[in-house]
Amino acid sequence: VAVSQAIEATSNRTACIKWVNDIYLDEKKACGILVEGSLPANGSDTGYIVIGIGINVCMPDAGFPPDIADKATSVFPDSRDAQRRKISLAAEIINRLTEYLLHLEERAFAEEYLARSFLPGRTVQVVSVSGQATDALVVSVEPDFRLRVRYGDGTEELLRSGEVSLRFLKDGRTRA
Repeated sequence: VAVSQAIEATSNRTACIKWVNDIYLDEKKACGILVEGSLPANGSDTGYIVIGIGINVCMPDAGFPPDIADKATSVFPDSRDAQRRKISLAAEIINRLTEYLLHLEERAFAEEYLARSFLPGRTVQVVSVSGQATDALVVSVEPDFRLRVRYGDGTEELLRSGEVSLRFLKDGRTRA
């Protein structure tokens, strides 16, 4: 949510979240976020969180490689004033992330995360640990952030983690 808000504040573009933590602009991926953490067994607050945020800030001069050109985008459409844009975006992310982390127990981000989620109603491929992909309809993102999917046979599953891939049409748009 913090990254989405920062992108919007610096680019005036609408940022949506693809479960669990990818940011999309105009149905194309602009950002991927990886989070790892550990909570201490004794309940103290000396655990850790490592956050990696990869953002396509400016469009590459030569454009994206052909294999991702229809799926990737950048926050800014060109590289004009790239250094200022990078610094401005980074500062916005840090400020917003700091606010959320300082008040983490309040879960102020939760409602906005759910509102920004754009997968409900779309067909995705759920990728198992073994790498097998199965088509499923996204029913909802639950209040506890699990993804509810419905498979072709009518069974539903709640996913806590894992990979879901959007189904792309020939024109690069996602299938609803």
